[in-house]
Amino acid sequence: MVESSKFEAQGFLAPDGTEMVIVPRKDWDAVCSLAERAVAKIEEEAMNIPDDVEQHLNLGLNPVAAWRRHAGLTQAVLADKVGITQAAIARIESGPTGTGRDDTLTRIAKVLGAPLAHINPPAKTPAERIRKAIDNSADAKTERLFQPASSRR
Repeated sequence: MVESSKFEAQGFLAPDGTEMVIVPRKDWDAVCSLAERAVAKIEEEAMNIPDDVEQHLNLGLNPVAAWRRHAGLTQAVLADKVGITQAAIARIESGPTGTGRDDTLTRIAKVLGAPLAHINPPAKTPAERIRKAIDNSADAKTERLFQPASSRR
């Protein structure tokens, strides 16, 4: 492991007053390597999935359903704890992984004690990003898209 005292650095203030640091490439590469290993370790620890959850996932269940079953909760109980409807939980569980509003999925992960990255992985493709944008424009309680106000004629 590289100790910070071994790094060579020069500092200066940018015109806007921001403190800047210049480090040799070898030190930058070492810092990046340490950061990448730390992130990999955190992700690995966060993704330790209980055997029964893994079995449910192998059967094709959505992660929310798998973790809910692991926690021994019904859809109705989970919905009550999260503050949404049972129908919204059913829609989330019947959709692809990550279906639902980000704030809703964060609350679900917390209630279930599941890693957020497992319940709501980051969108990787343009289609996933569009789906997430639509999900995040839905009503938090019902998971239904907001309807524009109808104009009176």
